[in-house]
Amino acid sequence: MDSSNDIPKELLSRSLSDREIVLPYPDVIATIHRLPEFGLRLLGWEGWLRYPDGRWGHSARHQGTVDLSDIPAQEAMELCIRTLEQAHAEAKREPEVGELYFCVIVSAA
Repeated sequence: MDSSNDIPKELLSRSLSDREIVLPYPDVIATIHRLPEFGLRLLGWEGWLRYPDGRWGHSARHQGTVDLSDIPAQEAMELCIRTLEQAHAEAKREPEVGELYFCVIVSAA
């Protein structure tokens, strides 16, 4: 989305960012299922890390997906959930320096 003003405050309330939806697993899975309630469509995700000192940034290992706007919304949700689950499992087996969070990219439905 172009602006945080388009994302409901409820979805940003637990986010690492005040402008993007960035949540830990399983919060991000629950949020993905709720996006249609807010008139939002999932376009993809990217991995973020929350470092032990509180800083955060992008994950080098978990890049996420490409833009999924060209596939049906339900397929995009299923693909994102499947790949988020895989990234979460990999991060549990071989953690990076910080805790893996997931930034979901959305647009108006």
